[in-house]
Amino acid sequence: MTATALINLDASLFWFINSHHNAIFDAFFWTVTWLGNGWVAFPTALAIILLKIPKERLKTVLIYAAIALAMSGLLNTAVKKTVKRLRPLAYFAETVDAANPPEARQVHVVGQRLKYGSFPSGHANTVFSVAVLLSVLLGGAFRYAYIPALLTAYSRVYVGVHFPLDVTAGAALAILMVQAVMGVYRLRMSRLDRHMASPLFLNAPPRSASQGR
Repeated sequence: MTATALINLDASLFWFINSHHNAIFDAFFWTVTWLGNGWVAFPTALAIILLKIPKERLKTVLIYAAIALAMSGLLNTAVKKTVKRLRPLAYFAETVDAANPPEARQVHVVGQRLKYGSFPSGHANTVFSVAVLLSVLLGGAFRYAYIPALLTAYSRVYVGVHFPLDVTAGAALAILMVQAVMGVYRLRMSRLDRHMASPLFLNAPPRSASQGR
């Protein structure tokens, strides 16, 4: 697929999602889209980690979680500043082609009428970073964190501030970066667990006070 064909497909998917709206969905997705805000997503993740992670591993988890989330966000921002893609509101105001006929260029915007910094989506990156982090650390029911993440990504297109490709890229960067960092964490914890369970460690005599000096 050529770049032009991909952009036209992206625009067509945007119109399909953005044009199907009503007052109920407006209110719902305007609320859901806030899940991708760092002031909502990060404190929520922190609270869950503090409640669920054992105290003996909490410090290490917090360090790796902070590194993973920071690296994911910084990479996303770096790409955004490099690409400088227009958001739908500005893009369709300037573009007329087969995929974007003039009569269809009324973007349905719910909330802020943003125009710049479209690719990749910061909200999608944030919410998927948190979803991957919780899924890797806690598993179980926390794997369902991908459901609100997907809804948040969809909401960014619905409210008219991102193209589908923007949210896909933001999510992909989050998954790759957080998985990479937390992969290092799991490797470290696995090695530590093997060390703690080794006969040499279990049978080692306790250190006396004089030995510790």
